Amino acid sequence: MDACIYVKSVKEPNGQITFVILGVYVNDIIPVSNNPALLKAEKAALCERFEMTDLGEIHYLLGMSIKRDRESRILTISQPNYLDNVLKKFGIENCKPVSIPLAPGRKFQQ
Repeated sequence: MDACIYVKSVKEPNGQITFVILGVYVNDIIPVSNNPALLKAEKAALCERFEMTDLGEIHYLLGMSIKRDRESRILTISQPNYLDNVLKKFGIENCKPVSIPLAPGRKFQQ
């Protein structure tokens, strides 16, 4: 198995549910949590059992560029290398980019 997901949730005394999700692919772990303390404890437990290195916030995964603006609460995922390869494959790597590929308001009919 190359990929799996580990999920742990805890119901707090106030009724709030906190969670940790660990996405595992080969030898990479991508942690997600709504509780930094719970996430830290899970990381510590993993470090006790396995040799691990925390590389900090994720920026690149499986060919995807990942950018996070915490202040604005925006997560952007893109695949610039994949797009470059597709353009090269079809010989249009020097094409002129446009922000809207179709005329605004264009309606499609079957």
